[in-house]
Amino acid sequence: MKRGLLFGMLAGVGYAIWRENHREQTIVSLRNKVVILTGAAAGIGRSTAHAFAREQAHLLLVDRDAQGLASIQEAVQQYGVSATTLSIDLTDESASSEIVAYALEKYGRIDVLVNNAGLVISGDMTLHSQDAIERVFDTNVIALIRLTQAVVPIMKRQHSGHIVNVASCAATMPSAGYVVYGASKGAVMTFSHALRRELGADGVRVSYIASGFINTQMIAHMSEEGMKEAGMISSLTSVGVLEPHHVAEGILQAIQFNDYEVIVGQAGYHLSSLLHRLSPRLLDWVFERFTKRDALLETAHRPE
Repeated sequence: MKRGLLFGMLAGVGYAIWRENHREQTIVSLRNKVVILTGAAAGIGRSTAHAFAREQAHLLLVDRDAQGLASIQEAVQQYGVSATTLSIDLTDESASSEIVAYALEKYGRIDVLVNNAGLVISGDMTLHSQDAIERVFDTNVIALIRLTQAVVPIMKRQHSGHIVNVASCAATMPSAGYVVYGASKGAVMTFSHALRRELGADGVRVSYIASGFINTQMIAHMSEEGMKEAGMISSLTSVGVLEPHHVAEGILQAIQFNDYEVIVGQAGYHLSSLLHRLSPRLLDWVFERFTKRDALLETAHRPE
């Protein structure tokens, strides 16, 4: 088993070197690009809005939190870019058409769609209510697909555009405690792969972001001590908590270098993602060896 883990580590390093040498070398400019960003009012979305504004992109910021939207709008306009907001519930069936119509009315085109909005439920999956499960899939999967469906015809007509779907390492390295959430993000990952193959000939690019634990409200209920006790974060396995701006940088990287996948996290996340692909049994052993299931379920539990 240790030999397998060593092989996985070496393979991961080799794969990372290969990816770096085979990425597109021309950096795509975001200046004057029109970006729709969902979940923009806080956390990853707020940091991503700043990142795009620094690159001189124009923004349509979407979220349910009108107050948060007003705050981030004021903040990014200091970069000298146009930023408009739309407070809307993405799970409403009419939301996607309203968002696209508003973007076209304001800017006349759509260059980038970042599907960032999401919900999480975590802990023992048998304790999740049916309503909570449906809310997660409605937000993380159904609303994302609907908005993408509305944007794609615009990008096809332009013969250009980039769609970035914010998934999670819960999709690339599934874990106890994140069964339903991981399933929703796994759907996002598969959707992204399939969509990339469907739209490639139309000049439309598709990427997904797989991030580890990020310091946002999604993990605010967990203490660092509890996460360490459960083995969720550890210097030994090189898995820790990052800040929202790291994901924002990953989103820009996906667009600027046309990276179909960006894993945001320390080396442990990259290795675990690779092991999930190459040897799920070996990854099972890693989880058994380095995490405590019951403590993980208790620590991860998020009140619904």
